[in-house]
Amino acid sequence: MGDVDFTAEYARHKQEGLTTEQALDRIVAEYNVLLRGSVVEEPDGFVRPTNSNDRRLCATNLACIALLNALFAKDGGPIFEYPFYIDEENPMVLKIKGINEHTVRNSGFVYVISDRRGFMRTPMGAWQYVNEKNIEVPYRARIDVLREDFTYPVYDVDNGIRLQ
Repeated sequence: MGDVDFTAEYARHKQEGLTTEQALDRIVAEYNVLLRGSVVEEPDGFVRPTNSNDRRLCATNLACIALLNALFAKDGGPIFEYPFYIDEENPMVLKIKGINEHTVRNSGFVYVISDRRGFMRTPMGAWQYVNEKNIEVPYRARIDVLREDFTYPVYDVDNGIRLQ
């Protein structure tokens, strides 16, 4: 996997007509990599925890979660509610309490992480992988994503409205 150009793989899947989410999920399935979505651009080749109070680095094996984290920010304290186990009985739906002008972003970044050492799936069977050992982990590709790439229902709980 050392010579795989994940940016080129992503572009190839997009040219095949896949959505951003489908292309990222295909890369995860084909190469057993993890994804980390972030509103923060990491230009030096490493991803880091974004919360200075929590030194854990979280990643996922689901593109929808990476897209959520790339396009919705917790700046200013909003609380996000969405399922830990996503399936037909528990579809992806994002509910936001305390939404503010910084929460919904127009663009973000999904990082492809091929070095899974130190990442543990928690809770077991869920989409979340946590690394408590490494403060920074190298990424192999940065995929720029747009707001329209997240296609799931989003609710502003405080105002009782569906944002999409």
